[in-house]
Amino acid sequence: MATSIGADGTYSDVNDAFLDRLGFERDEVLGRRPVEFVTADCAARIDHEFMPTLRRTGRLEDKPIAFLTRSGDVVNCLTNAAVCSAHDGRFIGTIAV
Repeated sequence: MATSIGADGTYSDVNDAFLDRLGFERDEVLGRRPVEFVTADCAARIDHEFMPTLRRTGRLEDKPIAFLTRSGDVVNCLTNAAVCSAHDGRFIGTIAV
């Protein structure tokens, strides 16, 4: 499952595997924050642990994510993410798998 998160912190792209696994349509996901699709505990870790690490180091490796499907089931995954920057160093988003 691969995603792109824009500079505004919302999904700018998601692949079909992400949508199929979680049971959402693309237009239901794009423009929304990743924390809207995970458990409350995981959302707290994203905001307080994962994002600070990503900002500091430019990458995340093998971090556990607990996604919620449309029906409320939990899908446990490991995520890897990297910051994407423009040529001038300006932050433009994040790619996550």
